[in-house]
Amino acid sequence: MGFSGTNNDNHRVAVHKAHSRIRKNSKVDFVPHDLRRTAASHMTSMGITRLVVKKILNHVEADVTAVYDRYSYDNEKRHALDAWGNQLNRILNKETTSNVVSLKAV
Repeated sequence: MGFSGTNNDNHRVAVHKAHSRIRKNSKVDFVPHDLRRTAASHMTSMGITRLVVKKILNHVEADVTAVYDRYSYDNEKRHALDAWGNQLNRILNKETTSNVVSLKAV
């Protein structure tokens, strides 16, 4: 998992600690990449374009247009992440009729 910025080691340690704590408390086996995959899948299912999701995930575009398009997509990314945060709150507060299943600790 990559992070931009100068404190990559600090970010990795924080992610590792959070991952360990969540696995211990939930008893669900997962890797941090699963969270990226889940967020990306849900955002596209909510109507957020794959281009914006790609920008959020910091994936490199390989087509020629990407060479010329230097727009940051900051507003679109903020809107998408706010929408995803709102969706997570609805899921956690059981306000959604989605097919989310609560897992019981073993």
